[in-house]
Amino acid sequence: MKRTIKILGIILLALLILITFHTLNSLYPNNIIQRILNGVSLVLTPVLIAAVLSYLFNPFTEWLIVKRKIKVTYAFVLTIILLIISIAAVSYFVIVFFIDQGKAVFNAITKTGFWDTVRDWFSDNNIESVYNYIENFIVNYDYQGLLMRGGSVVSAIGQVIATIILVPIFLWHILKQKEHFLDKVTNNLPSAWQEHIIPIAHKSNAIVAGYFKSKIISIIYLFAMFAVLYFVLGMPFGYLIFFAALIALLDIIPYIGPTVGLTVPVIYIFAAGGVDLFYSEALHINAITANVILLLVNFAIQLFQGNYVVPKLAGKQMDIHPALILVFMLFFGSILGVWGVILSIPLGGIIIVIWNHFKGRGLLDDNEKIRTS
Repeated sequence: MKRTIKILGIILLALLILITFHTLNSLYPNNIIQRILNGVSLVLTPVLIAAVLSYLFNPFTEWLIVKRKIKVTYAFVLTIILLIISIAAVSYFVIVFFIDQGKAVFNAITKTGFWDTVRDWFSDNNIESVYNYIENFIVNYDYQGLLMRGGSVVSAIGQVIATIILVPIFLWHILKQKEHFLDKVTNNLPSAWQEHIIPIAHKSNAIVAGYFKSKIISIIYLFAMFAVLYFVLGMPFGYLIFFAALIALLDIIPYIGPTVGLTVPVIYIFAAGGVDLFYSEALHINAITANVILLLVNFAIQLFQGNYVVPKLAGKQMDIHPALILVFMLFFGSILGVWGVILSIPLGGIIIVIWNHFKGRGLLDDNEKIRTS
C-alpha cells in the first residue's frame, strides 16, 4: 500500500509541475524554463532525426561493410552521401511535384464553385455561423506554432538551419560509435544501474528498429494500395500520385495524418461531381457513391495494415492502446513540436519498456505483498 501511495504521489507531483509550468508559460511566455526547453528542443530535434536516419540507413551501411568489404569509414561516408542525395530527391519531389499538384488540386476544387455550394448549404440550414467559425479557424490558425515551437520566424529559420547542419554530424557519430556507445554509457554508470539500463536499452533498440521497419513497409504498402484505388476511380495521373503519396507520407502522424490525407481526395471528388471508373465515361458514378467506395476501401486497407502489417513487422511490443498514443502525441508534441508527434509512438514504446522492466522485476509491487508471498 505504501508503494502504491508513493507512485500516486509521484504522478500527482509530476502533474502539479506540468500545471505550474503551463501557468508560468501562460503568464510569462519568455520565462527561463521556456528558454531552457527551447534549448533542449534545439538539441534533441537533430539528435532524434539523426537517430531515426541511423535506423533507416544502417542496413545499407552494414551491407557495404559485410557484403562489399568496404572499409568502415568509407561505408559511413557513402551512407552520408546517400543521405544527402535522398534528402535532395525528396525535397525536389515535395517542392516541385507536391506544390504543383497541390496548386492544381486547389484550383480544380475552387473553380467549380464547390465552396460556394458548401456555404449555401450551411446558410440554407440556418447554421452559417458554423461555417464562419470553421473558416475563421482555418484562416487564423497558428500554423507556425504547430510546425515549430519558436517565437518568431527568425528563430524557426535558425532552428531549421541548425538542424540541417547538425543532423549529418550526429548521424556520423551515431553510425561510427553505435557498437561501443552502450558500453561507454554503461561503464560510467553505477553497477546497480547496469542491470536495468542494459536490458532496457536492448529492448528499446529492438522496438524502435521494428517500428521504423514497419513504418517504411507501411508507407510503401499504402502508396501502392491507394495508387491502385485512385486508378480504379479514374483520377488524373498527377492527382493519383499526389493523393497516394499524401496519405502514405502522412501516415507517420498517428490518426491525424491518414485522416488529413483522405480528406483532400474526398473534397476533390465532391468538387468534380464524381469520377469515371477506369477513365471510362460510361462508368461514371456520382460523388457520394465514389466517396463511399473510397471510405470503405480505405477502412479495409487501414484495417489490414493495423491488424496484420504493423503487428507482423513491429511485434507485440508496439501494440499500444490508442488512447495512450494520443497522450504520447500531446506530451511529446508539446515538447518537440511536430517531431514529437511523429516520434510519439517509438518514444512511448520506450516508456512502456521501462515500465514493464521495473514491473517485471517486482520493483513496482507493494512491499507488504512481497513479504507475505
